[in-house]
Amino acid sequence: MKVICELNLHEFMFWGGAKDSATRFTYEEMDMLSDMFEDIYGDEGVTDTTINDIMWFEPETLCEWLGLDFDEWLERD
Repeated sequence: MKVICELNLHEFMFWGGAKDSATRFTYEEMDMLSDMFEDIYGDEGVTDTTINDIMWFEPETLCEWLGLDFDEWLERD
C-alpha cells in the first residue's frame, strides 16, 4: 500500500538518532529544510525512511545547506 501525505519537517515523526538531530534545528530551520527537500525531490516525493536517514546520518550536510557551523550546531541542546 502506498500512502502519500504532505507535511512540514517539524511535523514529521522522526525515530532513532534522527530524533536527536531534529531537536537541534529550530522551527525556522526545519521549515527551510522542508523547502529544500521539496526542491530536491519535487513532485515525486521522498520516503519517510529517506527523510529519517538523512536527518540521522547526514546532519553535517543539512547544516551546510543552512549555512550553519556544524560544531556549533552539535553544541545545541
